[in-house]
Amino acid sequence: MPEENKNKNKEQSEETPAKKVAKKKVVYIELDEEITSVYDRVKKLQFNDIYLVVPERAVLLQSVVNLKILKRKFSDMEKVVFIITTDPVGTKLALQAGIKVFDKIDDNNKVTQTILNPQLKIQPLSATANEYEDYSPSRIPQKKVSILEIVKEFKNKKKGLSFKSLWDAQKKYRKLIKEKKQFGYYGPSRKTLTTLVIASVTMLLIIFYVALPGTTIYLTPESNVLEVSANITLADADVNAIELDSHPTHTIASYEIESVVEIGIAYNATGQLFSGENATGTITLTNEGENKWDLVAFTRLQSPDGVIFRTQQFVSVPAATEAGPGKLDVYVIADEKDADDQVIGDRGNLSAGTHFVLPGLREASQTVLYGENAVAMSDGETVVTKYVIAEDLVAAYEQAESSLYDAAQSTLQTKVDSLNTEQGTDLVLLTGDYAFETGDISITVPDVENEQIDSFQVTGTMYIKGIAYNQSELVNILRNELKLKKSPEKQLKSIDEESMYYETIDIDESASKIKITASIKGIEEYVLDPEEESGARLVKKIKDHIAGMPVEEAKEYIQDLDEINTVEIKSWPVWAPTIPNVQENIKIRVVE
Repeated sequence: MPEENKNKNKEQSEETPAKKVAKKKVVYIELDEEITSVYDRVKKLQFNDIYLVVPERAVLLQSVVNLKILKRKFSDMEKVVFIITTDPVGTKLALQAGIKVFDKIDDNNKVTQTILNPQLKIQPLSATANEYEDYSPSRIPQKKVSILEIVKEFKNKKKGLSFKSLWDAQKKYRKLIKEKKQFGYYGPSRKTLTTLVIASVTMLLIIFYVALPGTTIYLTPESNVLEVSANITLADADVNAIELDSHPTHTIASYEIESVVEIGIAYNATGQLFSGENATGTITLTNEGENKWDLVAFTRLQSPDGVIFRTQQFVSVPAATEAGPGKLDVYVIADEKDADDQVIGDRGNLSAGTHFVLPGLREASQTVLYGENAVAMSDGETVVTKYVIAEDLVAAYEQAESSLYDAAQSTLQTKVDSLNTEQGTDLVLLTGDYAFETGDISITVPDVENEQIDSFQVTGTMYIKGIAYNQSELVNILRNELKLKKSPEKQLKSIDEESMYYETIDIDESASKIKITASIKGIEEYVLDPEEESGARLVKKIKDHIAGMPVEEAKEYIQDLDEINTVEIKSWPVWAPTIPNVQENIKIRVVE
């Protein structure tokens, strides 16, 4: 026995000694092959010993009755059946049926038996394409020898390289080649290769169809605006220090902010002294009436923008005739002020073609008698000197007082910003009704009545006190109120601090407390995150329902869910008409 086999037998302590199979037929059995099929395949074989290679979980090994029938059928054909398998259950049943069991056949044409301890996995193959005869190929134990090695062998034996020695070497080489061919292995048939290729391609397509397609579903959760209100007390931090240390609910510390508002404004005088020249010119009066029209001296003629000119003497405008309306040219001089009591001056230099009405006539008569200048008015000049009137002094005081109140909030805000910078705090100023307390107001208006000046300076001061508080504490109270009000299946997505507003409802000066009602808005939305319990339930529900469903139907189903606002489905490949059946290929993405 070769040394290699000795070592192998020594290592395999559980195996029974190998035996040489002189004449055998190896037949490979399919997983679902019945006993009748096996019988039909082997009854015509011209071999006494039939070895059936049976894969694990094959139908043939599922019943001891089948195995006993199989053995009896073989006995009727004067054949002996052997089973080669690694199926532990099948091995037991075969032994119960009296059939000898082996677990493998090695390269040296030997079978080995390891009862109830299979080591080799046998895969099902096509029975017609994997039959081994008694002359089945086996590995040549000798080392391959080339012609060069034979020549070298002769040379080492110090034999001359004669023609005869070369001839003998060639004969020996041919003999070895012939032996090699005798035991050579012949590849599978073309039919077998074609079958394997088709099976491989089919399996690849199945894998591609089942495993590769994927779908990504983008979901936007349904959300809504949530608004809450709460009564909150601002308690002075110094006066109510002991109470604040106990952290009462809906109470935060407040701080008094004091400052002095100072303003200085320049008030423009409104009195005007006119010392210019009035414009003059000629206006053609037109009378479309049947009677002449007499006008007294200084009759007004007004332009569309209110500039007033006056006739300087009595005039009579002739009546209209068959030749046309009556016309009369009159000399006019502009007034000092227009219809709005504004100085005319150089504004009276009107261009030619300006239409004039007589404002002293009835409206119906103004279309019968009217005027128009054929030449532009001229010589108008504006020279106005401003002076302070009594009304200016009163208006300046009222404007200064209003400016003090307007500057109160900005002055306190500047003081709060300065404190935040110096002390590292985060205070905000309380605003709205009753948010500020003002003290005495001092306004200084100079006595410049009737003085010819363009403007004068007014100054004023006012004491003011406000309240500041920590806005983050107020927001946290309102945040907790939002969390209490939100639906259990939803999460508080965001809080809009810009939407917060409040109003003062009570001031307790003795306790230094101010009570306000504050409101804020937030957004709550359904939880779709698979990491959260409710989100995981929803994702599983969606996947269970839409797996294998047409894409459009799946989209309609998801869109109808209360938890979903919008849904978008992207499939790969893009032409895939349905959602994959494999849920692992369905991805859920939540759109913020």
